[in-house]
Amino acid sequence: MDWSSARRKCNGVDFAGLLRKSWYHLRLSVRHPTRVPTWDAIVLTAASPEQAALYEWQLERAKRIGRIAKSTVTLAVPDPDGARIGSGAATLHAISALARHLIRVGLISPQLSNNKDENATASTNELTYDNEAQAIIELFAKWSILMLHAGGDSKRVPWANPMGKVFLPLPYLAADNPDGPVPLLFDHILAISSNARQAFKNEGGIFIMTGDVLPIFDASTIILPDDASCIITVPITVDIASNHGVVVASRNGVMNEIYSLSLVDNLLQKPSMEELIESEAILHDGRTLLDTGIIAIRGKAWVELAMLAYSSCHIVIQKLLGSRNEMSLYEDLVAAWVPAKHEWLKQRPLGKELVNALGGQKMFSYCAYGLSFLHFGTSSEVLDHLNGADSSLVGRRHLCYVPDTTVCDIAASAVILSSKISPGVSIGEDSLVYDSSLSGRIQIGSQSIVVGVNTEGACIETQDKMEFILPNRHCLWEVPLVGCMGTIIIYCGLQDNPKKSAEDDGTFCGKPWRKVLLDLGIQETDLWSSPDTKDKCLWTARIFPVLSPSKMLSLGMWLMGSRFFDCKDMISMWKSSRRVSLEELHCSIDFPRICEAARNHHADLASGIAKACMAYGLLGRDISQLCDEILQKDTSGTEICKKLLSLCPTLEAQNPGVLPRSRAYQVQVDLLRACRDDSAACTLEQKIWTAVANETASAVKFGSQDRIFDSGETNCKLNGNSNHENIIFQSRKVVVELPVRVDFVGGWSDTPPWSLERSGCVLNMAIKLEGSLPIRTEIETTEHTGILIIDDANNQLHIKDPGSICTPFDKDDHFRLVKSALLVSGIVHHKILMGSGIRIRTWADVPRGSGLGTSSILAAAVVKGLLSLMREDESNENVARIVLVLEQIMGTGGGWQDQIGGLYPGIKCTYSFPGQLLRLQVFPLVLSPQLVRHLEQRLLVVFTGQVDCSALTSLLLLQELVGTCIRCILYAFHHGFGPHNTSITTAALVRLSPLESKSGPSMVSNSPEISAVFWHLPRLGEITENWAFPITLKKACMVDVLFRGHRGRVKSSIPATLKKACMGLQMYLKRRSICFPAGESYLHTVASSRRAYDQNVVTSVRQQGKDVEGRSRTATQEPKKRLKGGKSPSRGQAPCRDFRSNWKERLRRRGAWALDRGRCDRSANGALAEVWVTVATAWMRPEQDFGMGIIEVRLANQVLQKVVTRYLRRDNMLISSIKRLAALAKMGREALMNGDIDEVGDIMQEAWRLHQELDPYCSNEFVDKLFAFADPYCVGYKLVGAGGGGFALLLAKDHCRAQELRRALENSPDLDVKTYNWSIFLG
Repeated sequence: MDWSSARRKCNGVDFAGLLRKSWYHLRLSVRHPTRVPTWDAIVLTAASPEQAALYEWQLERAKRIGRIAKSTVTLAVPDPDGARIGSGAATLHAISALARHLIRVGLISPQLSNNKDENATASTNELTYDNEAQAIIELFAKWSILMLHAGGDSKRVPWANPMGKVFLPLPYLAADNPDGPVPLLFDHILAISSNARQAFKNEGGIFIMTGDVLPIFDASTIILPDDASCIITVPITVDIASNHGVVVASRNGVMNEIYSLSLVDNLLQKPSMEELIESEAILHDGRTLLDTGIIAIRGKAWVELAMLAYSSCHIVIQKLLGSRNEMSLYEDLVAAWVPAKHEWLKQRPLGKELVNALGGQKMFSYCAYGLSFLHFGTSSEVLDHLNGADSSLVGRRHLCYVPDTTVCDIAASAVILSSKISPGVSIGEDSLVYDSSLSGRIQIGSQSIVVGVNTEGACIETQDKMEFILPNRHCLWEVPLVGCMGTIIIYCGLQDNPKKSAEDDGTFCGKPWRKVLLDLGIQETDLWSSPDTKDKCLWTARIFPVLSPSKMLSLGMWLMGSRFFDCKDMISMWKSSRRVSLEELHCSIDFPRICEAARNHHADLASGIAKACMAYGLLGRDISQLCDEILQKDTSGTEICKKLLSLCPTLEAQNPGVLPRSRAYQVQVDLLRACRDDSAACTLEQKIWTAVANETASAVKFGSQDRIFDSGETNCKLNGNSNHENIIFQSRKVVVELPVRVDFVGGWSDTPPWSLERSGCVLNMAIKLEGSLPIRTEIETTEHTGILIIDDANNQLHIKDPGSICTPFDKDDHFRLVKSALLVSGIVHHKILMGSGIRIRTWADVPRGSGLGTSSILAAAVVKGLLSLMREDESNENVARIVLVLEQIMGTGGGWQDQIGGLYPGIKCTYSFPGQLLRLQVFPLVLSPQLVRHLEQRLLVVFTGQVDCSALTSLLLLQELVGTCIRCILYAFHHGFGPHNTSITTAALVRLSPLESKSGPSMVSNSPEISAVFWHLPRLGEITENWAFPITLKKACMVDVLFRGHRGRVKSSIPATLKKACMGLQMYLKRRSICFPAGESYLHTVASSRRAYDQNVVTSVRQQGKDVEGRSRTATQEPKKRLKGGKSPSRGQAPCRDFRSNWKERLRRRGAWALDRGRCDRSANGALAEVWVTVATAWMRPEQDFGMGIIEVRLANQVLQKVVTRYLRRDNMLISSIKRLAALAKMGREALMNGDIDEVGDIMQEAWRLHQELDPYCSNEFVDKLFAFADPYCVGYKLVGAGGGGFALLLAKDHCRAQELRRALENSPDLDVKTYNWSIFLG
């Protein structure tokens, strides 16, 4: 609609921004529905069972491509018997059908229900509340449901009739993902509506929309009143409102600059000016409220509607079918919530029943001032939306073959989607071609629409001599028919209204029917059998012949008048053929063949694109995504992927400067997975990371750095010199202290391989915490040879032979950072080690998982100190590039922004430029003292206390398995169960729950506690030797199971099988060094609740009592205490609360529980065996105390691997997100230079959205809660670094709001966070 685009422009509505934000929210809710709630069910209404089957296929497609969450229930509901019952009755029918579907699939398990009389004649208010209905209502009261009315026959858009108008192509933002499926109207509706889901909060409700309208507004701002219905409205001019529904809202209500919320006083349908004035429907500015067709119902209003639907839907439908009446949603059903309409409604069919059932609740009007909508009511409107004011959003070429411009004539403004265009085809301006294969001499006029047409058969039939002309402003589409092997080709004019009769100026192909009959020489009786003139329209005209493809196209040109033919021959062929009308076609479409044809067509297109990509070697397309489409083909999809895989050897022969090895390997991995060869794919994946490391080193190595890749030869030369005694010892000492960094925006554009292939830009800032520099290293020479490394936990490692340091490092080696620094600095080959040794001590006084770039900055400090010790180039630029190599050697990946942030003082904007030598340019921002003061006053640096939950959850679950398995084993033998006992022939793992009883968990086979059956009892000894899971266990907390018998020994009276299991377990733990030093009797099997996982509370608590050998613990054996935030008391930092001292209180407050002790005290033979189970919790700094069994969380590394993999796949959504982050960094620099801190907040906000687009797990419920709490005070916020927890930046609206927010955080009982004092480090 022109008025819609104009009003958006006048109101300053950012259509592209709103749509992108909605799509971001949709993708986030699908990828992480537990964090961002999505719809529990999506229901579509359909006109017939056949159309419903097509809709079901589309819904499954939407799930497959990531438009709908896997957990969402989807259902397409046809109208009963294909009869017209109205949108209101269709709503009730769809709700009832959803309830029956949930019962059928087992999501509702009612108890015994009363028998219902299907022939009941009681009125609809006489509801029966049986158990089944009660179960349904209880579920619906919690579920949020999206319903789309899509069951119309699309008479005004006839070419969309086969696919359903809601699924017509709408390629807005298609260029953001050129290898993805073509966006449909349905997809955009899902995106817009995903924001509305949060308005329902944790309560149930239904959100109803129409399938031919795309509303453009920020649905996240919707306010829904409790226990009521709410209709979404928008102010509109009176002339437009007179053709639509109008809502009369109360003058009293909540109003602001964004929306108004008021009770609905009245409803009007296509009112005249007099009715508008009489009903006081005209607003003060001369406009009125338009009914958008969007209705939200929640609370009691929703429960009553669901009860009516389930209990009385069949009665309502039977009465409507018997009386041939319809119940409208927008006239009848909603009128039940408006008291002023009750008297009118009672005169309507079933009106009294609606009032009795629903009339107790109210309806509100939510007026969204910025809302506009795109209506797809006619073919002209579809083209207008593709070529109008918002045409810049349209992807005009998407997943298509388009030949060279020298062999065809295709207008630049034409939109070609999922189509194959052969040479010789011409397509005019502003035309749409979708899902078609056009070959031969085909001419498509301007402003025309071609959908689902395949002319290859006609070309074969005419031996490539076929010609066809589609005139300007025409539509052409092809449809398979039921009971017919072939298809039928249909055509009409763009402006034709199939509902208009010939008497009422109806047209065909743009010409009045009278002229059509005259020009073609045919009679009315040839088209219509009905004598009623009102029935003589295009919808009922039997004008379309069913013949061979070439003949149908020839007759089409004759009927459209695009080419002159011998009229007698054409008339004879046309009259002798079988002909159908649009009405008959609507009932004869072969929907399964449509699905099959679309699936194969898309697979063939993807296959062709992938083959071209592989053959020409640049691999610029997302092969993984193309393979997903290829595999949808019936049986040959896997074979096609195998043929593509056979082309991979030629890729390895490519010049690495043109095709990086990492990209070539990733393509092979994706193809191997498509071919179901996961083992080979896993083997090849390691080559990807090796290639990335080599490419990074190649881009940054220079001078002495070459030696780190050939350490063996140089080590021999160094070690061969035996005249160390003649070298005079020189005492040298270097101390390096560095700040940490916080990043405003731009992260990920600094990370290889992105930074090796594309430019990057990051805006970050160096800061001090609590008045000091958190990162420190001391390096000094010693008279004793070798290298001694000490961390701030006093863990030590002495390396006698520096030449023994080599890559790759074990990921469990928490000294690998310093080892890598020794390699990349070249000191292991330096003469300084010939007559002396080195002592390196490091400190990192920041909490673990902080996101402040701690490891990279600490690496920079060590490298800088080593270079200074050797009197070599210790410039910041040199150190930054060396650390980039160090990150690859460590195996952690990472980019350059962390070390840049710590090495250079103040705020800086850093650019990277790819090339043979990676170039970095750092531009420090010269800020006024006033701006610095304002920034320090308004920006809060808050430690969330969170670390990445994904890193810990799997490890904690593994530990839980160990503990529960052991308890099951002991309990089984405690009760004398043997391998032949029928009640427990298998050992079962018990669901996570506190073990309160000493008698152990219930092992009855039908117990709800049992969640998985794993092993037969006779194989218990084998279990402990061949566990599948403990390989990863060494990365988690240590497991120490104490089997206590007489004097610490297992008594011989314990059954041999149990003894073998115990011994095997102890041998396994010992063999893998999963044990504590002598005298330490921790139990580190973790038993923690899901809440504890989410909070990542992992506390290490010492068991009271004596160790295995009975020795009492001494005070010296107590572990060194750590303060909250990972601070060491010896560093002299500001005191914090001791985290360990009140760990139980914190666990309890966070909803966690700890199982302190699980016992199986006595066996049947009197032996004593105890299994101690404790929640092991630690609050440690990164890379510290790993030898003591603390889990090292390297969130940045895990997220980096996912992001790098997506980039190597050429994931277009990721690429566009990182490009935007780099662009935002430049904008942020300008904003700071201009002193506009508020704009910096907006940039931070968008950057945070993009980070979640890259990885939805970079946040969690606690962080979301923190940001929601801070939102009223702030202009922007984000987590620093990769996210997942750590530190958050909260930019307040002003100094006063910053102080208020700080006090609110300190006083909040729900947010256990620490706000740090900080300042910009200016050098």
